[in-house]
Amino acid sequence: MPNLAVHGTVSRSTARLPLTGAEWVLVAVLAVASFGLFGLDTVDAAANNQVYLGAAGATAQDGMQYLAWATDAAHHGLIANLYGFNNGGHVFFHPIWLVTGLLHVDAGVSYALLLGLWQAVALILLVIVLRRYAQLVLGNDGRARVISLVLALFLVSPFFLFVVNLHIKINGQWTSRLNGESYAVEWISGYFPIALTVTAMIGYLIALERLMGTLDRPTLSGELLRRAGFEAVALGATAALLHPWQGTELAVLTVGGAIWGRLPARRSVRLLLPLAGIALPLLYYLILPKIDAGWATASRASGPYLPDIPLLGWLTTFGPIVLASIPGWRTRATSDRQRLLRMWPIAVLNGKYQAFAGVSVPLALLAVQGWQRVLEERRLQGRSQRVLRFTVTAGVVVLVFGAVPSTAWLLINRRSAVRAVAELGRPDADALHYLARQPRGGVLSTAKLGIWVPAVTDDSTYVGHLVWTPQWRSRLNYVSRLFDYPGKRPLSPTAALALIEQPGARYVLEPCGAREELWPLLEPRGYTRRVFGCATVYSRGRSVRTG
Repeated sequence: MPNLAVHGTVSRSTARLPLTGAEWVLVAVLAVASFGLFGLDTVDAAANNQVYLGAAGATAQDGMQYLAWATDAAHHGLIANLYGFNNGGHVFFHPIWLVTGLLHVDAGVSYALLLGLWQAVALILLVIVLRRYAQLVLGNDGRARVISLVLALFLVSPFFLFVVNLHIKINGQWTSRLNGESYAVEWISGYFPIALTVTAMIGYLIALERLMGTLDRPTLSGELLRRAGFEAVALGATAALLHPWQGTELAVLTVGGAIWGRLPARRSVRLLLPLAGIALPLLYYLILPKIDAGWATASRASGPYLPDIPLLGWLTTFGPIVLASIPGWRTRATSDRQRLLRMWPIAVLNGKYQAFAGVSVPLALLAVQGWQRVLEERRLQGRSQRVLRFTVTAGVVVLVFGAVPSTAWLLINRRSAVRAVAELGRPDADALHYLARQPRGGVLSTAKLGIWVPAVTDDSTYVGHLVWTPQWRSRLNYVSRLFDYPGKRPLSPTAALALIEQPGARYVLEPCGAREELWPLLEPRGYTRRVFGCATVYSRGRSVRTG
């Protein structure tokens, strides 16, 4: 049985151990699966003379939005929403995208390389911290630790194959979306801030346990100013800033842990700094939509495009692992570590699916811990464990088997993401790089090019990311008609000019594949043009040519 910390003390019976062969295999599989999409996109772009900035993941437009933040942060320090003309100011601070943008804009490091490095860092930190946490919870049982890592990192609904690949209508959209919160490959591939958030959460719980369990000090300032407290502040603030839903969870866990563990009032003082570290980023996110039009746009838009999750979506995604974890809930929580572990799955129930990122960690540990105890009880009773071991093994396979079709689905369907956003033809990319050297101004183009515009040029765009663009559907319709998408009725010359000459618009980027009929309309109005193969940039007034 594992050695668990008792109330008020911290167990130090588990020394750090080198990775076993099974754990190295696990890490290798996780790395290959996590970088598969990134690698395929990189090779595809090189083979087809396309431009790829490293935005992988199931929805590459989110990755392009992050790069837009990076470029804007490099130029201004604070970030504005550039999807929409005059749609908010520079009010958002994000350290990851500030560092990324500075390395790209000022040091010339490619975004693809930077994103690849971030993903590698996120993977390594996640494995190290998660393994340490599993060791603390389960002790030095190497087999139990490996099984918990497998479940925590590769948990995908066993219904995924039926819901998505065979198109059986059990709300496949939400089963697929929720898998992104339980499957570590999707945390890392394209959404590495989630992997860093989960890592910070685990580190916070380890620091919080140490903070709650150390001996009293004679003064209140001594209680408040503790090394473990400062560690918890840094980790809690990081998690809350990277993914605010997880910050809310940590606040609930901190308060809940103190109440459940009946922490003495004097010791509760030491929790004030960690709670303050979590609260500041959460307050920041609460204020942003009140003071900035861009954040208000995102706050309003997330509802129509992300409707409520039906009960069946939750059950098909998390029901199996919850059932498997029941034996773990049956054991009494006699330490801060065990109480925090049990509260984590409850703390995610705040109504937002994003809060479920990382919930596979406590559920996996509870499942392994519970069945570990059941097997030990059987051994002590002198009863055969063979059938039960086989059942447990089969259960683990069922719980993670969905990772195979889920990963295959991501790789097979990557072509739709490539066509939609992830890669760009050389002529269109050349036009964007030209705009990056021109005086700043709003760019009117298609939705795909619009997603790229802020990341490359740091200019605003008429239509781009569906959540961050005001009236995204109507704007998509207008640009589709302006650039003559198949099946769309072209705009009249009057309507086209009204769209092109709206306040905030300075450039028109007519991409490859457009109908190429704008020059006769714009030349009499004093526009200049610059041609890049099949792509054309129209500028209002005189532009500065630098290449």
